[in-house]
Order: sequence, then C-alpha cells, then structure tokens
Amino acid sequence: MKRQSTANSTKGNASKSKQDYRLILQEEGSFAEKWALRVKPGQLRWMAVGSILAVIGLTYVLVALTPLRELAVPGYVSSETRKLQTESWQLVDSLSKELDTQGRYLDNLVAVLEGRITQEALRDSLADSLAQRPCAKPCEETLRGPFGQSFDQPHVKACATLRS
Repeated sequence: MKRQSTANSTKGNASKSKQDYRLILQEEGSFAEKWALRVKPGQLRWMAVGSILAVIGLTYVLVALTPLRELAVPGYVSSETRKLQTESWQLVDSLSKELDTQGRYLDNLVAVLEGRITQEALRDSLADSLAQRPCAKPCEETLRGPFGQSFDQPHVKACATLRS
C-alpha cells in the first residue's frame, strides 16, 4: 500500500507543475476582464525576475544619468562644488605661501633693526633671492622714476649682473 500512496503523491506533484495559470487584469467595479495571459509556473518566475531587473536597471539609469545623483548618492559632489573646492585649495595654498614670505620678511626686518644681520649678509641674501626669482621686467625699467631718472640701489646692480 505504501507504494501506491507514494505513486499517487508523485502523480499529484507532476500534474501541479504542468498546470497553467492566468494573469488577469480586471476592472474593479464590474469585474470586466481587460487583459488576460496564460502562464506556466516557470514563466511566472522568469517574469518576476525580469520585472525586478527592469526596475533595478531603470532606477540605476535614472540616478546615474540625471542630476538626481547629487541627492541620491551619499558623498557625491557636484561639478560646481568640485570646481569651487579646487579654487579654494589653490587660494589657500597661495595665501599660505604669501604668509610664509611675509613672516620671513618680518623676521629679517627685526633682525636688521636689532643689528643681528650685517650689510654683507643682506647683499648676499638679496642676490640669492634675485637669482631664485628673476624679475619679470628689466630692473632698470622697474626702478625708474616718473621722469625717467634711474635709482642707484644695490638690488638694481644685482639684478643687472644676473641678467648679463
């Protein structure tokens, strides 16, 4: 008897997998059928997987290709913000260099006023700084007065010797 009962149960499972289902779209008030589709259980699973993948793909395209990504993706920075950030970094860098230059200038000025630096050391450091940063214009033109008079200063001579 056990053989018959197991045989009947396998028959029942086999017949269930071959059953067809109907997907129906009905109007709620009148229950009128608007659309119907016959599907098998395997087809129903593939339709569900396909629908889920379509929703995932549509969401990805919507977020990746529209400005919505700035709101939906945490940590995403817009191109305007990135540009402003780069400009700010450059400004901070140039300001810190300028601050260092002014700090060195003030330290040297205090040393000169206190008499810790001699005139020879000043000439040497001036020549070194001119060698590292050459003038954009000729020094003679830069240090001329409003009526064309030339100023006789040590750094004019140093700059002229560096150019020749």
